Amino acid sequence: MNQPVAETTWPRILPFYRVLAFVVTAATTLGLIRFAISKESPLQQFYLSSYAKLALAKQFPKFPKPPGTKPTDDREEFKMVFCGDFIATPEMLQEDTGKLSVKAVRLRPATFDAWLFDHVYHVEFLDLFRPALTAAGVSFFVLFFVGAWLDRRRNDNAKNGRLIRGPRLVSRFIFNLRTCGTGLRFPLTNRRNLVEALMGERGRSLILRRNREAHHIQVAGDTGAGKSTLFREILYQVERRGDTAIIFDPDRQYIQEFYCAGRGDVVLNPKDDRCPNWYIGGEAKDEAEATALAVGLFPDEPTTQKFFVNHTRAIFAYLLAKFKPTVQEFAHWMAHDKEIDVRVKGTEHEVTLTRNAPPQRAGVLGNLNEAGKAFRIMPGPEGRPLFTITDWAKHRRGWIFITSTPDTIDAIRPLQSLWLDMLILKLQSGKRPAFLNWFGRIQRFCGFRPSTPILPRVWLMIDELADLNALPQLHKALTKQRKSGNPIVLGFQGMSQLDALYGKKAETILSQAFTNFVLRTREPRAAEHLSKLIGKAQIERVRESKPAFFWQWRSRSYYTERVVDPVVMDSEIQTLDDLQGYFVQQDKIVRIGFKPRPARVLAADLIERVIPGPPDAAPEPEPEPKKDASDRSADAPWRMFEAWCEGRCTPALPASPDTVALFIVALANVNRRPAAIFRSLAAITQRHSDAKHDNPASFSHEVVARAWDSVKPKPATFVASPSTVASPSPTTQANIGVAS
Repeated sequence: MNQPVAETTWPRILPFYRVLAFVVTAATTLGLIRFAISKESPLQQFYLSSYAKLALAKQFPKFPKPPGTKPTDDREEFKMVFCGDFIATPEMLQEDTGKLSVKAVRLRPATFDAWLFDHVYHVEFLDLFRPALTAAGVSFFVLFFVGAWLDRRRNDNAKNGRLIRGPRLVSRFIFNLRTCGTGLRFPLTNRRNLVEALMGERGRSLILRRNREAHHIQVAGDTGAGKSTLFREILYQVERRGDTAIIFDPDRQYIQEFYCAGRGDVVLNPKDDRCPNWYIGGEAKDEAEATALAVGLFPDEPTTQKFFVNHTRAIFAYLLAKFKPTVQEFAHWMAHDKEIDVRVKGTEHEVTLTRNAPPQRAGVLGNLNEAGKAFRIMPGPEGRPLFTITDWAKHRRGWIFITSTPDTIDAIRPLQSLWLDMLILKLQSGKRPAFLNWFGRIQRFCGFRPSTPILPRVWLMIDELADLNALPQLHKALTKQRKSGNPIVLGFQGMSQLDALYGKKAETILSQAFTNFVLRTREPRAAEHLSKLIGKAQIERVRESKPAFFWQWRSRSYYTERVVDPVVMDSEIQTLDDLQGYFVQQDKIVRIGFKPRPARVLAADLIERVIPGPPDAAPEPEPEPKKDASDRSADAPWRMFEAWCEGRCTPALPASPDTVALFIVALANVNRRPAAIFRSLAAITQRHSDAKHDNPASFSHEVVARAWDSVKPKPATFVASPSTVASPSPTTQANIGVAS
């Protein structure tokens, strides 16, 4: 916003406004005294000059007469008002007892002063004008200091220049007065003016507009400059509002203060025992959605080759959408390339992974294996709740803490980046019409249960952005997520790390936030970027030309020049103290100082989980006697079940009814005929019977019966249960043939 252009501010020799304050005060004093005199009685007005002289004479001591001097009469002549033959008093004037006259009377000054006090005024002379003099003194005090401030402001404008256009430094009071915000509050240690002091604690805070919070906030500064203090201040207010937060907390400093298990908070860290069982197969409905996840797991980087990255994403998206695996299954596939070959057979990806091009195959599989270690160390379903980001984004219950330890941050960085990228994507696509939230609030206000759940606002807090891999969705979120009303708060230190991750997009990403906190940073490029982010201003300065000789001092001259300078230089940013900086919003810049809030501890920063080591190499199998074709065909269903269980890291012998039910559904998904599925169930029954284990394939298990009912032929021509069948009999095979 450009300020209106005013006249040039020329320097003055005299303090104009202070002189003006003195003149105005003198005129005000005279006016008040004349007003006080007009309110007095006629007799008091007549004796006023004499009373003033007597009062003034009492303030000076009398000098002693030289010795030998003849005594003289110390009486003086005073004019007095007579009513007839008597000296007039106020009571006599009210009764109108005679004709008034003025006569000269010789009296001692002390006697006359005492008579005036007792019969006319009843107060001392100065007490007559005490209210007028008090008002005059107060007005002089106020006007003098206002004039001093105006003189100083004018001298500063003449010295430093007058702002023509561009951003300007303002005080906290002026910023709050212009914005009238009701959103986030940041208590500052800046000195308060009189109005702010009367406002109490509210007068200490810098207050943002609530509708501008979703336009994102950025905090830039080195370690120890105060980024975490500002992040904590935001989180305390988010918690007080009842909003939801997603916190990237690599140093685990926020989880201690804000984690609450009763709220349903989630900790995504495979090293933490509170980490849930993340089911990656439930994050994508089809291959198109799985491609977005693949972009987050394998982001573009300036040093990567497009061919290998694109094909790695395509294979990962296909496997995720087609087979819905768990992270453990994915890790197993990446460690056994034959598992991937089997699953991509007959697709376009089979050509990409052809063994006729070993370098190409090794490059794609190598890219896939970058996520293999992170998937392998994720916890399984051992009594842990199932968690998917898709389901969380629908309900937004509980906060999400994405933490790490110094030992594991490199290993789980791909997962952390994937989680954040997925959360950003789901929050963008999960926008609800605003009227539904308002309708739910109205229902709650009226005492009814909302028919549609009210989704809380989600704050995405990313401290130390450079600790993550590149987030492909971040650039889009900074420009589009403001429409969904979910703010993003970014914290970063230097530009070099972000350049390595985002390339030319780094500067664009760091320029999207509407609200910026600029703290100390020693990196020259970062300080220069922040100085440019604050902006430059056009200033008109006055230049003074002085003569060479002192006797020509009246011949000095002035002229103006216009320059464009940064409002805050990069060297100023590099030399800021801790917990000091600048607040930047549009054309308003506020110099800020703050102090940390007392810390609290609500939860442990880490409940360590023992991560199992890498799987041992499989021992070389002993040579088995050759079997004929009939034996191999009979063992084929069981071998297929064993391979399927191995891929899911579940035991095949003994197997559970849940595992058998999932196996039935898996066979149906790959278009196996009911007869083939029944033969597999018979093989499972036979192996468990030989090993003297309970039969998990019996239809007496409800889960197995429901799975079989979903795939059995209609109308069914057999009712035999595999629990009573060791191997298919000729009659059963005939029935199966009819059914198929």
